Amino acid sequence: MALIQEARKDAAKHLSSLENCIKADPTYALAWYLLGQAALRSGDSPKAVEAFKRSLQLDPGNQTAQKTLLQLNPS
Repeated sequence: MALIQEARKDAAKHLSSLENCIKADPTYALAWYLLGQAALRSGDSPKAVEAFKRSLQLDPGNQTAQKTLLQLNPS
């Protein structure tokens, strides 16, 4: 149980760091992609979808983001 709590704290810190990075530079596609990955790992699929979409707006050639987004949102 303690390991799960610690992992959740780490995930929250990671999400917070990425959100701060995006606030500093909202056009940083890699930060949006990493935010999507972090949100996905923390179980926040809607946030992950939003972040992957924004990442792809900024970097349409990111095939990994495209594939992940299709898996999350097949329609």
